[in-house]
Amino acid sequence: MLTKKLIKIGSSVGCTFPKSVLQLLKIDEETTMEITTDGHSITLTPISKEDRFQDAMENATRDHSEAFERLAK
Repeated sequence: MLTKKLIKIGSSVGCTFPKSVLQLLKIDEETTMEITTDGHSITLTPISKEDRFQDAMENATRDHSEAFERLAK
């Protein structure tokens, strides 16, 4: 088990991760993370570029469905 303290970063707080953990998860400072909580714990989950693209496409389709339908005619 690894224990870390939160550090102040500007007006926010953050946590640093050892290089070995980043390598194990195959993530780096460019990785987008999904943050979830159950009210007691925080879970960080890496989001792949493919997942981010899929989410963007689903949002665009949902938000602009009428425009897409008109363009398809």
